[in-house]
Amino acid sequence: MSSSTSLSPPPKSSILAVSVCGLGLESQASSSVQLPSSITSQKRDRNSYIWSHMPGSINTIYTNSKNNVVWRCGLYSKEYTERGGTTAPKGHLLKYHAIDDPLKGVKQQAQTTSILKAFERGKEATNKRHKIQESFDLPTFKELFIRWISRCSISYCMSTIPEFRDLLAFLNEDIEGALPTNGVQPAASKVHFTVDLWTSSNSLAPLGMIAYYFTENGQLYQSVLALRELEGQNSGENQAQLVMKIIEEYGIASKFGYFMMDNADNNETMMKAISVGLLTQFDITYNASHYRLRYNGHIINLTAQAFLFSSDEDSLSKLNNTASSIPSQSEMETWRQKGPLGKLHNIVVYIQRSPQRRAAFQKLSQGKHLIRDNKTRWNSWYAIIGCAIDEKVKPAIELYCHQNQANIRDDLLSIEDWKNLENIQAFLLDFHEVTLANEGRSTTLEQVLPSMDYLLEKLESGKTVYAADSFMIPCINSGWAKLDKYYRLTERSSVYIAAMVLIPSQKWTYFEDNWDPDWVTVGKKTVQELWQSQYKSTEVIIPLLEPQPIKTGFARWKAEKARQTPITDEYTRYCQAVYYPTEVDSIAW
Repeated sequence: MSSSTSLSPPPKSSILAVSVCGLGLESQASSSVQLPSSITSQKRDRNSYIWSHMPGSINTIYTNSKNNVVWRCGLYSKEYTERGGTTAPKGHLLKYHAIDDPLKGVKQQAQTTSILKAFERGKEATNKRHKIQESFDLPTFKELFIRWISRCSISYCMSTIPEFRDLLAFLNEDIEGALPTNGVQPAASKVHFTVDLWTSSNSLAPLGMIAYYFTENGQLYQSVLALRELEGQNSGENQAQLVMKIIEEYGIASKFGYFMMDNADNNETMMKAISVGLLTQFDITYNASHYRLRYNGHIINLTAQAFLFSSDEDSLSKLNNTASSIPSQSEMETWRQKGPLGKLHNIVVYIQRSPQRRAAFQKLSQGKHLIRDNKTRWNSWYAIIGCAIDEKVKPAIELYCHQNQANIRDDLLSIEDWKNLENIQAFLLDFHEVTLANEGRSTTLEQVLPSMDYLLEKLESGKTVYAADSFMIPCINSGWAKLDKYYRLTERSSVYIAAMVLIPSQKWTYFEDNWDPDWVTVGKKTVQELWQSQYKSTEVIIPLLEPQPIKTGFARWKAEKARQTPITDEYTRYCQAVYYPTEVDSIAW
């Protein structure tokens, strides 16, 4: 397979074979050259242990068919180009032959010793111009590190390489445990959180946790506290243990604020477990119901799902995930019972599960694609119906269905079905607009109640508009019931009302104009209690002035008639103050 000659050019092999180490397959043909010392001295130094595991001596030069110098395994026919470095050969020797660097422990000890000596030299050189950085600016380091990674096409795993970490440790010995605690711990406000758990494509269960807080200069800030795998069951208690561990690491238990999460039942359990943990570990009383907030977008989506399907959308989502090229009869029948939505779903699924059927449909629709419904994608039904009633797509659907009646005869859409789809599309427009209004970082809690009020108003008016429509009325009633359920759950936390009251341009006017007077009275009481218990500032004690003697009867009369301005706290002064223009930003104000 190889020859050892002196300075002769390597022969180019005409054989091109696949090399798979461990399977005994022939490698790509290559040649070897033993160079004299005058030439070998010009090549790279071969100090790594990998070179002693080649056929022949470490000075043997092997080349492949492209005349590139390669490292060749002495046990199997596996090669790596020399210019690719030593990482791949090291990994090969360790994985397939259990051969590791015999001096690994010695090198690590030497590195540690050299770093310690470097620190000592750095401390001794305090009067020199260049010295080790003693302070560490984490935000600046993150920005520079990201710029370096992206600009120079550095591998993402660079931060895990021991030699690189040694370099960082040399610059600052505290960098290994760097966390954004410097920003979270001295926060001027309580620290609020969003927590979410999901399953990744590689079957892991990562839990993400983000903190939101105001800094000392009044700026709203957010920090990613953790993205960690949840070990064990996906239970609320298990999630609470991980959250408490993160909170302990950051030292912010005393600043615990609100949690914004979706409506999963295990989040309720998690909040109760956190409440118990705060009480037992830190002696902190924490009202789990009050501090548990819900994603408004998730509520809107659940309401839309209830409007579309008044029953078990979970069972439909399972059928929606089957991968057969032709949907089963039971699957199609289950969807068909949902009326025009189910029929449209069956048509789209049937067409999209075959490349040939997709191509045939696109010929009829002038290249237009059908959109597939997706339970986890909000407003997907708004998109699928909007696509179906398009002036180019609708005729294509009708023609395709008539051409393929043998398979989808029972799903042909009638004139009434198309009318119902158009009515649903018009109704879903409100859900779509409200969802978009609640997206983005600038959206805050003040949007929740107006969004719900708007949709409830639309649902109420729909009961009148579609009073004689036997198809739309059940949909509207189902959506109204779902939204009303979550509207009532907002009563558990007065912060929803407080967020709107703190809009300088409206204060209590929104509720006074749109709510029942009894509701407003209860709302004012709960917000006042929230202010008194959590946010009221310490009163400033003003020393009393010595009373001046009253010299005349007129002066005495004026003093008796004068009404003292009542002493009020900050919240009361805010409510009684003039209204601000609508363009005033609530947070900045």
